[in-house]
Amino acid sequence: MSLTELATHLGVSIQAVSKRVRRLEDQGLIKSRRGDGGTKLVELGAYGHAARVAIDSVRASNGAKATPGHTPLGLDDAGSDDDKADPILAKEQARHKKYQADMAEMERDRRRGDLLEKSDVVAATEDCGTAIVSVIEGLPSMAERVSSAVVAEGDNGARRVLREIAREMRETITRKLIGLKQHDPAAQES
Repeated sequence: MSLTELATHLGVSIQAVSKRVRRLEDQGLIKSRRGDGGTKLVELGAYGHAARVAIDSVRASNGAKATPGHTPLGLDDAGSDDDKADPILAKEQARHKKYQADMAEMERDRRRGDLLEKSDVVAATEDCGTAIVSVIEGLPSMAERVSSAVVAEGDNGARRVLREIAREMRETITRKLIGLKQHDPAAQES
């Protein structure tokens, strides 16, 4: 997520997040990358892990807990009973648990095959587009039907034939898309 989104997620200022991310990058604990418009992007899980490592090292060097009454910016899922009385820490722990639960749910869905890879969705969309375009490109071959109807029945004949052609095209597109869904090349040919 962007630093702005991370700041909103953590309920702190963008300056605090920016300073913390820069420090964690300098320590080699996380890496960021550039997003659209030059925004700086950080992976939330990596940030949470790095923040916990930094908090643990501060606590270890202080003998137990960082500055009393103050929780360093980060996510923590463990701590003493004193820590649990800290409302900021408790809020961050709850956010972290929610994040862990969301990630576990996504992983479960991925293993069950309920999540699709972006490349699969793109490929399926391209296949659908190709199927639709192939039907539309058949319109010129129907010019004789339309002109015969115009000669025989005038504008009403043209409307009738165009409605028939539209229905036929919908049916053909439906068959092609069902064939794509079933990975049946024969259905795509009809």
